[in-house]
Amino acid sequence: MKKISSVFFRKRISPVRRLEKIANSVEKAPIVRIWVRLNQSATILALLVALVAFFLAFHKYNEDNKKYDEDRVAKAWDVLTRMAGKKANGGQVSAIEILVSHSISLDMVDFHDTYLANANLKGASLRGANFSGAILTKTNLQGADLTGANFQGATLIKANLAGAQLDNADLSHANLFSARVNISAILARDLTEADLTGVTFVFEDKNGEDIWFSYGDSIAESPEADDAQTKIDLACANKKYNAPQSDELPIKLPTRPCKHVIDYSSLQWWESFEYPSNLTLHSRGTGYASPSI
Repeated sequence: MKKISSVFFRKRISPVRRLEKIANSVEKAPIVRIWVRLNQSATILALLVALVAFFLAFHKYNEDNKKYDEDRVAKAWDVLTRMAGKKANGGQVSAIEILVSHSISLDMVDFHDTYLANANLKGASLRGANFSGAILTKTNLQGADLTGANFQGATLIKANLAGAQLDNADLSHANLFSARVNISAILARDLTEADLTGVTFVFEDKNGEDIWFSYGDSIAESPEADDAQTKIDLACANKKYNAPQSDELPIKLPTRPCKHVIDYSSLQWWESFEYPSNLTLHSRGTGYASPSI
């Protein structure tokens, strides 16, 4: 019985073995090996073609992006040039933000009497720029380099100048109501009649970190800091609206009232981003006239 079963089992699996032999023979056949090699080569070639196509597409994408950025920058310069000196927003706010976002230097650029309210100019290079009479309400100038900039008669209500470099800047007759101002303002060239009502003096780095601990080894070492209080006393303020200051503040706020007439109570609660239509500038850039409410 065992012998019969063994023979029967061998007869059952013999077709499988024959198929294995056939498969081995086919696999070893030269034509099959050539066909396999060709397929492998075609696959590698297809991968190489796909890789080259990817790099060409990536290069074109970068070139298109570069051209797009160049066009945006050129248009931004055009808008900024056309709208310089205009106290209405004709696209110059977006234009200057595009230039700043591309880290383009705006040193020595003339922005006099230009509307730039609520613009984000954080970290911008604006050395020697002319902002005389400009509208910079709620403008973010945090960490900006404003060395030697001219802000004579500019409107900086609720602006952020924390961490900004204000060495040798002209802030005379500027309206800084309720602004955050870096203590480097004591190194400014001129603070005559600057309205410091409600100003909060801070000493921060470009990222907004408090660095009062380093005041003695930095700003205090500058020769221009020796007459800091004298400069501040040339400014003016309505002490009723003075903001709390850091215990580290090395100066006293001015107590002399400003010569111009301003309704500070309306400015204190004003939260609009737009330049208020019921406030008009005095002639000769001496601040705001009383609003006609």
